[in-house]
Amino acid sequence: MSIKNNSALRLPNIKQSYQALIKETLQHFHEPQWLGENSFWAAPYLLGQWLQNSPNDPQDDVSQRGQILQMLIKKAINAITELDDKRPLPWAHILELRYLSKEKLKISDIHERLHTSNAAEGRQHPKALDQMVVELFKLIKPSLRLEAPSNFTSLVGRQIELEQCQNELAQGRSPSLHGPSGIGKTSLGVKLAHQFAPAQFFWFTIRPGLNDHISSVVFALAYFLHQQGFRSSWMQLMADQSIVHEHTISLLRYDLEQLSSNQMLLCFDEIDLLRPSEVQAHTELVPFLASLKKIVPILFIGQKPFLESDASVPLQGLDFDAVQKMLLDGAIRLSHEQLLELHRHTQGNPRLLELYQARFHALKRSGDLVDAAMDLSDEPSVELLLRRIWHHLNKEEMHLLELAAVFQSPMPIEAWSSTNYQQAFRVLIDWRLLQSSGQGSATMLPILQETILRLLDADEKRALDLEAAEVFARYQQFTMAGHHYMAAGIPSLTIHFLQDHLMMELDQGQAFAAEQILKAITSQQLESAKEKETLRILRAKVHHALGEHDRALEDIQKSVWQVPFLKVQADHLKGDIFELRGESTRALDAYRTATETVEEWFAESSSLHRAVGYLYINEREFPLAELEVWRIRHDASNLEGSIRLSKGEVEQAESAYLDAIEYAERAEYQYGQANVSMNLGSIYGWRRDIKQAEKYLEKAIRFFETTGRTNKLAEALYNLAFARRLGSQFRDAIEPAQRSLELFTKIGRSLGRTYSMQILAEVYTGLDDFENAEHFAHQVIQDENINAYPDGLYVLGEIRLKQGNLEEAERLIRESHQIAEQNDDAILIGYTLRSLGKTLIAKREQEIGMEALTESIRIFREATMAAEAESTEQILEASMQTDGCVEEIAHT
Repeated sequence: MSIKNNSALRLPNIKQSYQALIKETLQHFHEPQWLGENSFWAAPYLLGQWLQNSPNDPQDDVSQRGQILQMLIKKAINAITELDDKRPLPWAHILELRYLSKEKLKISDIHERLHTSNAAEGRQHPKALDQMVVELFKLIKPSLRLEAPSNFTSLVGRQIELEQCQNELAQGRSPSLHGPSGIGKTSLGVKLAHQFAPAQFFWFTIRPGLNDHISSVVFALAYFLHQQGFRSSWMQLMADQSIVHEHTISLLRYDLEQLSSNQMLLCFDEIDLLRPSEVQAHTELVPFLASLKKIVPILFIGQKPFLESDASVPLQGLDFDAVQKMLLDGAIRLSHEQLLELHRHTQGNPRLLELYQARFHALKRSGDLVDAAMDLSDEPSVELLLRRIWHHLNKEEMHLLELAAVFQSPMPIEAWSSTNYQQAFRVLIDWRLLQSSGQGSATMLPILQETILRLLDADEKRALDLEAAEVFARYQQFTMAGHHYMAAGIPSLTIHFLQDHLMMELDQGQAFAAEQILKAITSQQLESAKEKETLRILRAKVHHALGEHDRALEDIQKSVWQVPFLKVQADHLKGDIFELRGESTRALDAYRTATETVEEWFAESSSLHRAVGYLYINEREFPLAELEVWRIRHDASNLEGSIRLSKGEVEQAESAYLDAIEYAERAEYQYGQANVSMNLGSIYGWRRDIKQAEKYLEKAIRFFETTGRTNKLAEALYNLAFARRLGSQFRDAIEPAQRSLELFTKIGRSLGRTYSMQILAEVYTGLDDFENAEHFAHQVIQDENINAYPDGLYVLGEIRLKQGNLEEAERLIRESHQIAEQNDDAILIGYTLRSLGKTLIAKREQEIGMEALTESIRIFREATMAAEAESTEQILEASMQTDGCVEEIAHT
């Protein structure tokens, strides 16, 4: 083997490369055909999972890929909107005006609509493009690539085994398909999966050291189920910050049970690589896989039968007739004697036969087809046939085979875009030296991979690993990039990529792979103290993500943290672990330590403003220096307001916010004025001082509207609707609530959308418009958001109370109250107790009802919700009077 010096792919500056690519893509946003043909992000390898339910072949339907990319760009814009709150210019608005607007705007018109200068917009535009790249990759999830092996057009000589497996699966049994290397197990398994459950099969290949851990399997299965519309386990994973808990596995089983009514199949390939008697991680994974076959049929594939399977289906060499048909299908005609000799030498092994066919076609292409085609040794091997094929390959074909041998996951075909390389891919796939694994990628069968790796020397392999790392880095598969940088002997680059992108990788189920990679790095391989500390915090984070909290604490506690931002992360992680264990005192100590370090950074920020101020003084720019002073004071007062409010000190928070607004005005800091105005509006809304609430909220709304900050505008409109609802101004609350609902829907903020519907349900209940109230309450409940679900039940209970259906009202309100207690939601507990009190009094259970109202008053007082406490006191006083007020209390 000889490695060729390849210059097909080199990435001198990935960030600059992305910026040029995304700018060109956005310039053609309204042209789906162009996007599908030319955009980096529209290639099948990247779109991957978004093409799974596509009715057409994604390789051919470029316009369809372009339309999917248009949809993803809109979703990315919505995500950017959520992050635009504190930017000097909203990036989403810049991108919308420059690229998404159907009317072609002049740059001067764009600046006018943004209320900014050419220079200011010019500084923010590149940052907006960079953020678009980030959000697109978040949506695409390149490291979370579910396997989708392509169906083979023909599979000869396996009909008996195919039918045997189908019969087992049809009875709900889980067979084990097994046989020696190269016998065609995977090929048969793929054919079986596409026949038995073409729309719903899950494929997972065991790769030791990368995914042979229960967390990797759970993550991939949860994502697969999420794509099928069963999202409980996936939502729980996201809520638990990608950490697999026992309740996640329970929800996964629940999702599988819901889907099991359909014809579905789980396939686990290379299953014999699991060795529970030798590998600790496998002792948990093997019983987990065995438990799944009680829910859905599973196909186990490996060289040896899987002990936990229900039936054993062995594969042996193909018979003479199958060999003859296989060669004829490959356009190879041999004499009867030649076929007999070939069958005797290969024993019908499909992989040897495929290599023979590849050699035949290679000889034919080079015009050298004589009796040498039948020059077989007495004991043909994969290595022997590969060596004989090798001399007839061109340099691109050799290079791709060597590369495929080091790739630990499918390689993106479009990464080598030259005509010669694309032709090489086609030849190697046609000759079955590579296999198309779907979604624009190719893989190599393990038996070929192992053989080629043995034939590479250390320098050749290092160069190949480096190229593989660059490919994965470009496609933002950073854990795999780190794996190959390690293999190439550059652990510092592994640290670099995982430091910047670990959380994104954990959110794509890469915790175990990252742990294995980081475990292989020693401190001695790293040069700087920062790199060594980064290695420690990365190890701690992946151990935490895998639920190995003792190991995470060990990583943290045996390090002396000298880099401040790493120290904050370490203390924060300690606090999270102690909190999970219920050790609240130790958690608070860790959080306080982290907070102290952060406060030092705030002090540093103020000193920077101060430094700028002194610079202006030196330049005799006294007005500008004063602006810096007011900006420092604004930041300090705004921070104080946030701290006071979080501690429940509402009056002190109000005072601090009023100061912050004054300082923002003096600093000519318009965003600061609007943001603090929204905070003040919320405070006055809780007090039911609606006039003051409207004054501040409408000021914020005007600013957010004119500057295109859709995310903040939706929040301010919601707060205005909420304030009016609290003040019983129900009709006036409808318009801002509906606008906030439209905006939250537009930008894809599902929680904001749910809360807006909750407000509409409450205001229509207040207006006795039960039809609209029920519509929105049911919408809230159907969203199944853990934060809003009990609120929807509570409102539905209020509706039933007003309708006089007291039994149903009590049931709904009690269910809402129970969930509120589980969620430790004191505010909702107060509301449900008040509603429960009214319901019980209406049912003539006066004493218990009054107890509920009294407890509700106490909760509202503790939450500094004086107006709600007073309203509840009025209900309590009315309940102490004659029975004639019972109906009136129910409608309060």
